Amino acid sequence: MKRGFAAFESKAPDAVLLDVQLGSKDGLALARRIQEELGLRHLPVIAVTAHAMITDRERMIQAGCNACISKLIEFELLFEQLQQWFEATANLPSTR
Repeated sequence: MKRGFAAFESKAPDAVLLDVQLGSKDGLALARRIQEELGLRHLPVIAVTAHAMITDRERMIQAGCNACISKLIEFELLFEQLQQWFEATANLPSTR
């Protein structure tokens, strides 16, 4: 996770697709770190997970993810989510 987190220090991406299960690491902890420690609160973080229960989705949103997409990914839904967040953040000032 250190290597992935370090990538944000050189240049913040336009969006993050975050697998919630990162091996032995917790993807939701990474979502919190991205938004809190790096101050990238306007960066769209979309959780990708096999856990499709409503309570799981709520937990992901509370952790700082802006949306949640279930595996197998429906690319139309992914595109819609990305487009929604890009439009919503287009006029916000940069946090970096």
